[in-house]
Amino acid sequence: FPVTIEIRRAFTLERALVITLRGSLRAPGNAGNGGEWGLNLVSGSNRFPLLKGKEMSVVKTPADLVSAVPFLIGYHPENSLVVIAVKDDALEMAMRVDMPDTETPEGAFDLLANHLVKQGAVGALAVAYSDDRENNERVLREMGQAIEKTEVQVRELLEVFDGKYRSVICKDETCCPVSGNDLPDFKSAQITAEQVANGKALPFENSDGLIASLSSNELATDKDFNDLVNQLS
Repeated sequence: FPVTIEIRRAFTLERALVITLRGSLRAPGNAGNGGEWGLNLVSGSNRFPLLKGKEMSVVKTPADLVSAVPFLIGYHPENSLVVIAVKDDALEMAMRVDMPDTETPEGAFDLLANHLVKQGAVGALAVAYSDDRENNERVLREMGQAIEKTEVQVRELLEVFDGKYRSVICKDETCCPVSGNDLPDFKSAQITAEQVANGKALPFENSDGLIASLSSNELATDKDFNDLVNQLS
């Protein structure tokens, strides 16, 4: 698989995005509600405390999920496929890969699905970030099929394109029009406000920012500087 898999676990990074699953993903009676997820959520004291003593963010809608993804992987993805494992009522792990194309080797989607199984996931969410809508649908369809071959249940398949998002498994035009729904404003989203209020740093604008934050200072490899430090120590 000629792309990098980036894995982030909520319990190690303290990015606790809790989702409580009961019943079907598309519950009856959701038509015309502006994109509300058909996911029955338990609220209040029944929320699963992934991190005890921490305030949890609850993902209720596809719009919430779109706002949550940057916190899960550390930056705003572009030209990417993000696959998220749901376990113990929480978004447990996120994997980000470069957006697959028609030359993606056979078995690549199975590889991602197997990572879900290894994590003990009971459900999965996938989000495709690309303006190539035809490829989005193909990638999400193949990813969904790979997940369904395991015992992991597909909870949602979303595409994010040209400032919009859309569920490709929802056929209700009133909440999931083919033209898509406008992306929420990230800075004013509830998920963002909750995460920042709980001390989480805002995600980087792109992967370059994340890479730079992990890179060593140039002085660390400068011989003259290291010689001076050794003389003073």
